[in-house]
Amino acid sequence: MAAWALVIGINEYPEDAKLTKLYGAVADAADFADWALDPAGGNIAPQNMFFWTYPAPENPGPNLVTFMNNPTLWPTVGPDFSKAPGYIEIIRSIPAITEEAVKSGAQRLYVFFAGHGGQTRLEFATEEPQNCFMAGDFSANSMLALGLIGCDDLRRYLQLVGPPELVLFFDCCRNPLPLKVGKPPAPYDRVNNSQRFARLGIGRAAQDEQVAYEVPSADPTRGAFSKLLIGGLREHRVNGRLTLKDLEEFVTVGIADLVKPPLEQFPDFLERPRPPAMVLVQGPPLTGSLTLNVTFITVPIGTEFQVRNEITELVATELVTDGAHHFDLPIGSYSIELADGTLLKAFNHIGPGATDVDV
Repeated sequence: MAAWALVIGINEYPEDAKLTKLYGAVADAADFADWALDPAGGNIAPQNMFFWTYPAPENPGPNLVTFMNNPTLWPTVGPDFSKAPGYIEIIRSIPAITEEAVKSGAQRLYVFFAGHGGQTRLEFATEEPQNCFMAGDFSANSMLALGLIGCDDLRRYLQLVGPPELVLFFDCCRNPLPLKVGKPPAPYDRVNNSQRFARLGIGRAAQDEQVAYEVPSADPTRGAFSKLLIGGLREHRVNGRLTLKDLEEFVTVGIADLVKPPLEQFPDFLERPRPPAMVLVQGPPLTGSLTLNVTFITVPIGTEFQVRNEITELVATELVTDGAHHFDLPIGSYSIELADGTLLKAFNHIGPGATDVDV
C-alpha cells in the first residue's frame, strides 16, 4: 500500500510558552519515522516522509539515519532542525502535502505528533472541546491561541480531502488549557468532500482532560504511549498481522506497566467506520525475539507451568526452579498458567530489552 507520512516531535518550547521541557517527544517521533521508513514497517518512500523535530534526534534508527542525510523538503520551508516547526509552517504544509499525496495515488496518510498538547474549555453546551497540539511558537500569554494546532479540525479536513485511509497518532496531553488561552482558529477553507475517504484510525495518548506521561518517571526518555505504540508496530503480531484493534489492546494493557500508581494514563483509540477492519502491518516482527524473564515467588519449586500467547497457543512448558526462567519471545501479550489451566498472571512483553515478570 502506497503511504505518506507527516511526523513532528518537539521537546523544547520558547520561554513564553511556559511549558516544561520534554525528553521523549523527539525520540518518539524519530522512532515512528524509522519504523515508517522501513520496507517491512510502514514502507514509506523517503520522498514521501515529511519529518521535523526540535532538536534533531540524537540516536536515530538506521532507516532514519539514511533519511537525515537528505531529508525531504517541506512545501513551504524546512525542515530546520535548529528550531521547532511553527504554526504557519505546519498549517500551510498540510494541504500541500495532502494534495501531492492524493495526486501520487497514496492510499494511506500517517500523521504523528509528539509534544505538548491540551484541550480547549467549553464556552457553550452545544460545542465540543478541541484537542490541540502545541506548535513550536505556542504562547501562553495570548488569547489568540497562537501556536495551537486543532487536531480535530485537522482530522475533519483530512477526511474531506485526504487519501482513503488516515492513521493519526497524537502523543500529547489533553488536560484543559488555561482560561486565558483562546480556541485555535479554523485554518482550512471550506472544501467539498472528495469521496475518497474510506477508513480512519486515531490513537491518542490520553483520554479527555487527562495527562500523557513520559517514562521512566525518574529519568524520562520516551512517551509511555509512543514507546508501546511503536513497539507494537514493530513486534506485535496476531496471526501474522497487526490491526488497529490489536494495537489498541496491546497499548492499553501495557501502559499500566509503564505508568505506575498513583499516576494513571488511559489511551484513547478510535476507528471509523465500524466494525474494525484497519490492518496496519502484515508479516513477521521486524527485530525477532526479545528476552522475557519470569521469577516465581509464591509458586512452589517443581510446579509445572505454561507460557501461552494472546491466542492461547502454548509457547513453553517448564518446572518452577529457584531463580529466573528466560524465554526469547516476540513482543506481545502472554500469560503464565498452571498445567490445569489456572491463570497465574497475564502481561505484556513490551521490549525492546528484557521484560521482568514476578509471579
